[in-house]
Amino acid sequence: MKIIHTFWMDKVKDTLKDNFGWCSAHINLMGWEKNHLQLLLFYVYIEKICLYIKRTQK
Repeated sequence: MKIIHTFWMDKVKDTLKDNFGWCSAHINLMGWEKNHLQLLLFYVYIEKICLYIKRTQK
């Protein structure tokens, strides 16, 4: 079985500056990594993918 851990964001945001709804960007990244480490307890190989979404102008 292939496990894929994804992170979706648009190209305008910066993962080191924007908090994505969390209290800070630092906490957001730590939570994402902790989730990855928890998955490693059950699965040997996990593929990490960061997907960028292009915003369309209205």
